[in-house]
Amino acid sequence: MACALAGGIATLAAANDETSSAEQTLTYLYPLAPGSAILGFDQFDDHGGTRVLLEVQIEVDGAMQADITAENDTDLPAPDLSLGLTGVFVLDFEQLGVSDGFSEQFPTDGVGRSDGIPGSGPDFWDFGTVVLPTLALDSTTTDLDVFIGPDTVDAVVFATGGFSLSGASDTTLTVSNYLATGSVTVTYFFKRLPGACCFDDGSCSVGTETECTDAGGVYQGDGTACNPCPQPGACCLPDGTCDERLESACVEAGGLFQGEGSLCVDIACPGACCLDDGSCQFVTAAACDGLGGVYQGDGV
Repeated sequence: MACALAGGIATLAAANDETSSAEQTLTYLYPLAPGSAILGFDQFDDHGGTRVLLEVQIEVDGAMQADITAENDTDLPAPDLSLGLTGVFVLDFEQLGVSDGFSEQFPTDGVGRSDGIPGSGPDFWDFGTVVLPTLALDSTTTDLDVFIGPDTVDAVVFATGGFSLSGASDTTLTVSNYLATGSVTVTYFFKRLPGACCFDDGSCSVGTETECTDAGGVYQGDGTACNPCPQPGACCLPDGTCDERLESACVEAGGLFQGEGSLCVDIACPGACCLDDGSCQFVTAAACDGLGGVYQGDGV
């Protein structure tokens, strides 16, 4: 038995309030027949309850295959020599499952009577690699709790089959590299819970991340509530003017933030104060008067 991780859980889509999806693909390769593989898929991560699982889908894309030759061992030609292959493929994944049966015929152009030389000649037919593909899926929207968590959920892949030759009473059938191979993909469909969106004016709304970004807000995360957002306040700018904005915007503009909720009408922005000893301090006009200095103006 052999299997390999082809891709970890990956989020594929997330737009507005549409359904998003996350998928994982595992590959399998094992000899037949019969044979099986156990594939451990990651459970769905609900991010602390901020993502709601809606549907689970499993899909298999695989094949049973073998390299096959046939040889007529009779003294009569076999114009209708044909290979028959029957088999079954089963995939179990909790309450999900796929079952696929095979029954295929692979005709030849006919072969001659035995020439007594094995492995070649007019009595010999090489079918090459015979492949029977499987492509099927199943899904569920109920009883999804078993798929949610930090662990894994096992998918069991089983296949078996058999060969037969018709059109000649005595033949030699050679089968090599008889195996099952393919991939299984589990897809989780889910919705994200909306979250708080903070705006520059201190207001807040609840919506999706895309809606928040499109409206010029700052998204606080899936499932978050509108706790008080950062509030704007008076910002004394380098040019001496005052503007009410968020602290982050004030600092970015090189201003001095006067505190959340402060108003420019209540704020005296500091400026240069020239003192009698020739020194200069950056203080408010009232403080400059108290120092006996000459105030040069707000922001100067």
